[in-house]
Amino acid sequence: MWIRLLGNYKIEKKGKMVSRQAGDWIKVGKQEAGLLIAKGRAELPGQDVIREFAGGGKDAGILALGSPAAAAIVLAELKGKLNVKYVDSAPWLPWAKTIIWDTGVILRTEMIPTGLGLLDTWEIAVPLWNKYELAIHEGDEGDRALTKAIVRDLRVPLYDTRLIYARECDEVKQLFVQWGEERQKGPSTRLAFLRAFYQVKPLMLALPITWMGQYIDMDR
Repeated sequence: MWIRLLGNYKIEKKGKMVSRQAGDWIKVGKQEAGLLIAKGRAELPGQDVIREFAGGGKDAGILALGSPAAAAIVLAELKGKLNVKYVDSAPWLPWAKTIIWDTGVILRTEMIPTGLGLLDTWEIAVPLWNKYELAIHEGDEGDRALTKAIVRDLRVPLYDTRLIYARECDEVKQLFVQWGEERQKGPSTRLAFLRAFYQVKPLMLALPITWMGQYIDMDR
């Protein structure tokens, strides 16, 4: 993908690092392009960035879980660029590329193009919960026992299911069905997701915790 730099940047060319200046056009992979644009280091002049990464935007959107009022201001800037549905139910996949967002946390809208672009390769992408807590620290004893029977070792990271980038495919649909079943077995949503993931095994990318932005509500 061709992008125009807004600052100095080094790229690899024929095995060597070459400096490029602000205003230069460079050709990079889609994921690198998305990250540079998200960081304000590059642009796509005259193009709608979200539509470009969403494959036209017609079959991509945000499934907002929670209060529509809490999300309205955030999503106003995306009007006409992505589909939006407000629901108060279990997550599902209305579009080919769906962002499932809990309105209790801030959505980093600058990361949306990159997240949608990742779904060209990955079936699902979810941020890590945090860098300190593992599955062994989550839930009650019974919930952890259920999880250990499937995962085997609870010294594994948890995923923050308040933000999910998901591609519509059989594996992710099956993951959501299994997740719903696992949520009936114990109180922890994150352990339920972990059990479902280890059973279905979709092609998932763990995103950095920084994708979650600033937390509004730290309730579990």
